[in-house]
Formats: sequence, C-alpha cells, structure tokens
Amino acid sequence: MDVDNPNTPTSRDPRLVSRNRPAPARTASLDAGIWGSPNGYKLGARSPNNPPPIDRQDEAPGDQFIRTLSELIKAAVDTAAREVEKDKLLKKKDMTEGLLRKAKAAPNFPSTTAFFQQARKDEDSELTRMDETISRHQAHYRQLENSLTTKWVPLLLRNHSDSDQKINKLQDEIRALKKRAGDSESGASREKYQLLETKMKMLQDRVVLLEKTSDNYATSINTQMRYEKENKERVDKLSSDIAQFASQETILKHFSTEVEELKRITIALDAKLSSLQRAQEEYSGSLGRVNEIIDAQRKRLDASNDNSATFEKKFKEIHERLAPIEKVHVIPPEGPATVPIDASKIELRLKNVEDNLAMIPRPDSSLRSTVQNLSEQLQQLQSLQAMKDEFHFAEMEEIKKSTVDKADIQSLKDNYSRLADETRRISQLDRAGAVGQAEIQSLKDSYSRLAGEIQKFQSDRSGAVDQAEIQSLKDSYSRLAGEIQKIQSDRAIAVDKAEIQSLKETCSRLAENIQKMSQWNPAAALQQIHTVDVKINTVDAALKSSNRLLESVRVGLHSLETRYNHLSTEMVVKNMVVAMQEMYPSAGQLTEQITTLKNQAEKEISSLKKTIEQLVQTQNSQKALVNCLQDDVGQRSAEITHLRDLFGKVAHQVSALTEQLEEVRALPDKKGKEVADGQNRIELNESFRELKDQVQNLSSGLNQMKVVMSEITLNKKDLQSLDDRFRCLEESVPVNHRVLSEQINTLKDSLETHKSIVQALDCLPASGMQSLKREQSPSGSDAAPHTNFVEMTETNPALALREKKRKKKRPRPPTLSDNENERSSGSRNESPMIFSSPAHTLDNEVASPSENKRKTKKKKKRRLITEGPITID
Repeated sequence: MDVDNPNTPTSRDPRLVSRNRPAPARTASLDAGIWGSPNGYKLGARSPNNPPPIDRQDEAPGDQFIRTLSELIKAAVDTAAREVEKDKLLKKKDMTEGLLRKAKAAPNFPSTTAFFQQARKDEDSELTRMDETISRHQAHYRQLENSLTTKWVPLLLRNHSDSDQKINKLQDEIRALKKRAGDSESGASREKYQLLETKMKMLQDRVVLLEKTSDNYATSINTQMRYEKENKERVDKLSSDIAQFASQETILKHFSTEVEELKRITIALDAKLSSLQRAQEEYSGSLGRVNEIIDAQRKRLDASNDNSATFEKKFKEIHERLAPIEKVHVIPPEGPATVPIDASKIELRLKNVEDNLAMIPRPDSSLRSTVQNLSEQLQQLQSLQAMKDEFHFAEMEEIKKSTVDKADIQSLKDNYSRLADETRRISQLDRAGAVGQAEIQSLKDSYSRLAGEIQKFQSDRSGAVDQAEIQSLKDSYSRLAGEIQKIQSDRAIAVDKAEIQSLKETCSRLAENIQKMSQWNPAAALQQIHTVDVKINTVDAALKSSNRLLESVRVGLHSLETRYNHLSTEMVVKNMVVAMQEMYPSAGQLTEQITTLKNQAEKEISSLKKTIEQLVQTQNSQKALVNCLQDDVGQRSAEITHLRDLFGKVAHQVSALTEQLEEVRALPDKKGKEVADGQNRIELNESFRELKDQVQNLSSGLNQMKVVMSEITLNKKDLQSLDDRFRCLEESVPVNHRVLSEQINTLKDSLETHKSIVQALDCLPASGMQSLKREQSPSGSDAAPHTNFVEMTETNPALALREKKRKKKRPRPPTLSDNENERSSGSRNESPMIFSSPAHTLDNEVASPSENKRKTKKKKKRRLITEGPITID
C-alpha cells in the first residue's frame, strides 16, 4: 500500500479517506517573486521538460513582466547562438568546397568527390534549416519586443511604485545579456586563437621538415660534387696512363672499357642531378603550398574580424533598443511601498556579475603573443625564401659544372677515336715494314708496364669502390684530358660524324665495363685477375713469337713518324668546338636563365613583402579592437559602480519593508505548521492501529506455520519408512532378476530333455506308447502308479526295468539354494513382473500338458515302494 502515491484508488475504509485528501493550499504570497527562478519556473523536483501549467491570470503583473523579459533575453541568446553556429557551418562549408575542388582536380578518385559533394549537400540543408530557425527566433524576439513595448511601457508609467524594480530587473538582464555576449565572444575568440596556434604549430613542423629535407639534399649534392671531382681526377690519371701506351691496340681496348664505365658514371650523375632538380621543384611546390596556407590563415583572420564587427553591430542595436527603456526614470512616492523584490537576490546577482566580469580573460597578452608568433613565422618564411634562392643558385652552378664535365667527356671521346685510327694505321704500317730489335724491346717493356697497370687496376676494383678509387679515377681523367689537349694542339685530323658516333659507342662500352668492374665482388675479381694473367701470358708468348716478324716494321715506323710530324690538328679542334656548341647550351643561355630566375625571385619577394604589410595592418586592426574592448570594459565597470550605488540606496529602503514582510509571512507559516502537526498526529494514530492489526494477523499466521511444521516433523518418520521400503525393493529387484534368469535357463534345459524324450518315444512301438500314456495319465492316489508299473512289466519288461532303476535313485536333500529358490519363486509369484516375462510365456506355450504333469510329479518327490516279486519274461 503506497501512501505517497497520489494516484492510489479511493478506499472504502473511512479511516483511509484522509490520506487521499490533498494538502491544504497555502495562500499566495510574495514568495513567488523571490523563490522563483529567473526564467519564471519554480525550483522544485519537476523537470524542465514538463513544466507545470501556470495560471497567468493569478500571477502578479511584476512576475509576468519578469517572465516576458526573461523570454526576450532567452530568445536573443538563442538567436546569437544560432548565428554563431551558422558562422561555424559556413566556415565548414568553405572548407568542404575547397576540398571538393581539390578532389575534382584529381579525377582518379571519384569516391572522394562523391563524399565531398554529399557533405556539401548536407551542409546546405543544414544551413537552410539554421536560417529557418534563426528567422523563427528573430520573429519570436520581435514579437516579444513588441509586446513589451506595447503592454509594459504604459504599465510602467502608471505603476510608479514598480518602476524602480522593473528598471533594476531590466538592468540586471542587460548585464546578464552583456555578460553572455562577452562570454560567447571571448569563447569564440579563444577557440579561434587556439585553432590558429595549432595551425601555426603544424606549419612550423612542416617548415622544419622542409629544412631537414633541404639539408639532406644539400649534403647529397655536396657528396655528388665530391664524387665528380674524384671521378675527374681518376679520369685524368687514366688519360695519362693511356698516353704512355698510345701505340698499343690492346691498351686502347682496355681503356675503351674504362671510358664506357666513365660514361655510365656520368649517366648516373645526370640521373641524380635530374632527381635533385625534381626534389627542388617539389621543395618549391611545398613552399608555394605554405604560402597558400598563410593566405588562407589571413582570410580566416579577416573573416573573424568581420564576425567581430557583426557582433559589435548587434550589441549596438540591442543597446539602442534598450536605451529608451533605461531612460525612463520615475520619482517614487514618499510613503512606503511594497516592493516585490528581495534584496538578497539582488546582492547575489550583483556578486555573480562581478565574478563573471573578473572571469572574463583579458585579450591583450594573447593578442600580443599571437602577433609576435606571426612575426616570427614571417621571419622564418623570409629565411626559408633566402635558403631557397641560395639552393637554386647552387643548383645552377652544379648544372654549369656538369655541362663542363660533359664537354670534357666529349673531348675525351674524340681523342680516343683519333688514337684508335692512328693505332690502326700504325698496325697496318707495322705489318708492311720491319722494326729494329730495340723498338721491339721498348714495346715489350711498355706492354709489361701495361699488364702491371691492368693487374693493379683489377686488384683495386676487386672490392667496393671507395673514395680513394674515385679520387684516382678523377686524377686519371684529368691527366687524360691534358693529354687530349696536347694531342689536339699537335694534330689536326678531319673528324666526321661517323667517327664521333664510333667514339660514342667505344666510350659507352668503356663505361659499361667500368661499371661491371665496380659491381664485382672480391672472389669474382680474383678469378677475373687470374684469367687476365693467363691471357697476358698467352699474349706475351704471342709477342715473343712475333718479335721475329716485327723487325721489318722499323723503317715503316720511321717513315710514319716523319709523315705524322707534318700533320696538324687545327681543323679537328675547330670541328669539335662546333659540335660542342651544337650539343650543349652556351653561357649566354645560362645567364639568361639566371636572370629570369632572379626576376621570379624578386617577384616572389615583393609578394611576400605585401603579405607582411597586410599582416602588419591586421595586427594594427587587432590592437585597435583590443583597445576598443578595453574601453568597453571600462565603461561596463563604471556602469556597475553606478548601479552599486543605486543598489545601496534601494537596499536601505527595502530593509524596513523586508522586516515587515517577514513578520507577516511568519504568521501563516506558524498556523500552517500547527495544522500540519495535528494532521500528522491523526495519521500516525491511524497508522498505529493498522500496524497493530497487521501484527495480530502475522502472529496468527505464525502459529499456523508452527502447527504445519509439527505435522511435517511427524510425517518425516513415515517418509523414512517408505524410503527404506523403496531401498529394499531396489536391492531385491536385481536379485530376483538373476534368480528368474536361472529358472528360465533350467526351463530351457528341461525343454531340451523333453524334446529328446519325445524323440525316443517316437522310436518306440505302439504298445510301448500305450503303456507310457497310461503311465502319464493323472491319478489321485498312490495305487495308480503301482498298477501302471505292473502293467508295464507285463507288456514291456525292459521299459519297466529302466523305470525301476530311475526310481531307485536316492532323493537329494534340500539345500539352502532350494530354499532360496522356493523363496524366490514365492516372491516371483507375488511380484507382477512374472506375468509379463517373455521367456516364461514362451516356455508355457511350447511345453505340452504331459510335461506339466511331469513337472508336478517331480515337485512331489515321493519314493515308490514296490511290493511283490518282479517277474521277467
């Protein structure tokens, strides 16, 4: 029975009628204006979603005015919040539009474009919904404002006593509105600055990463330059070696492989330079993206300034609307008037306003810090631009050096082609003429030196190519270039395009062989050295065998030297210069490219300067905004001090009225307490009687339960005996089953014996059958078997003798097993299972009536006593 539930049905018991009565309604007092919430609702246990129905006619006009004013403030705050959400949604929409544009620029990802299109549609629908809600809130705000202006301004003019109170309430609401607006503005600015700080941190991290990548690129370029220098020195060294053995065709072949390897190295360097150029382009693209991000940040700052300007306009409009209401000043009457407002509530509101103003953050330090961060980031961007220019100029210098290296390689190719032609001619002349023994010895020496140089070069190339090898390669390359220049100054042979092409092919083969040698492992290099040694030995043997044939070459070589001295190489040099100018760009083109790059850099620097100026202007505007906010805060503090003074005056006037009101309020409270105490006493007496009745009922039920428990304890003995009987029955069932199975086996054995007897009887004659039938016929006394036996002896003496022998057997004394069988048979006859045993029914069906009679005869077990002599025929 729920006493506190107001929905309980009415009871027929007259004692319970008073419980369902509602509590006595208290008289309406001025507490409604004091203990009510600012929104017009009572502070109770009811939830704000289901407010109680309010009777507007019974309320005081002051309460209605406060409620309408609070609704007006709530509508204004809702509209401001909706507009802030709308601005956030617009920013989000701009972001999605930018992402959609980027996604459309990449048509390989249609799913991303569809996703951003769907997001834009959702945002458009959300914007339309927000516009509708904002318009609805604005209409509601206008309606409330019109109702205030039309209904309550004349009422304020008529009610002189309530004018000060309403003005104070309006001022409090204005302060609360300003406080909320300031809180919202400060929160929005705080979030904005936090977002800007996070984005600037991200940009700083990206700039640091770009600096690291640029440093890595610079180190890689320096290492490549070092490798190039070392390659040049190694090529010079090789050229000097080739100059020593210029007369040998084998030397030319060997160095052609080296030239091919050098060409491969130059191709690899060109690829690395192209990769570095691509990295430079990516770096410039990343800098462009950084500039775009800075522009986007600047646009967002402009948008935030626009939002602050719109907020300021809205606050001005609200101030202008509330100005005529604040200007209404009415002189209060001299007599005491009842002011339905509590001084404690006003003090609490003023304290809350002061606390909120103290909690408002001062934006000076944050703005200064953000401006300082922006200036530092601009300085970092300027330093990055300077680093970019230096890197670009360093790349141009590297490109120039690479072009010079290419020209040297081309001249080296030309010199190799000329040397190959001269060696061919020398070999032809050597075959034609005879050479002295001394010249042959010099050729042997040069060949041995060449073999030692080849072995040394192969041993150097057996491992990985290190810095020393590259340096030696560059030295050889430089020596080769000097030798080529000497040859160009001494000789002038017309070189056509076919010869240049052949030279390119030989140089490519040389670069390939050098690269293969650089890729060898030590074991393969050793094997290669061994094979080269074997080849050198074979060549040495061939040279020894050809020494005899080369004696006639001396005269031809002398004549060749005289003809060679008359030749000049000026035309060859001129043709090579023309070919180099056709293949590679001139220095003028490079200077033009450098000037264009300088112009582009100057343009970018000018754009960066413009952005810096714009940022400075935005910083100045932010400073002006901060100053305006500080002035506004000062004005608000002055207004607060003025209102405090007014509040002190009003508090002195209200203190006397509050004392009187408290005395008046105390009387009905005392009476109400007394009435409530009386009602509580009556209800307690009734509840006490009911509890007595319940206790009696419970005691009677307890007695009944005791009786039942005693009966249960008595029945426990019966249950125990039944349990024992069931346990005995369970134990006897398997024993009975075993005995029954033994009896069934004995019956089966007897059936088998009966069958054997029947078969024996079938074999006997008819007279024997008749005597056996007479023997088996039932009789009720002991004389019947004797007569049957006598008749049997007369008819069939052999059968009678057998029957006599069978009956002379001693009877078996009864044992314990027979007693158990008798007991088990008795129990089996008592149990119902014997009637449903299939083995027993089967034996009864198979057995004949004569067998049943014989079984009964066996159970009698009587001893037959024959009287008189036995006559045997």
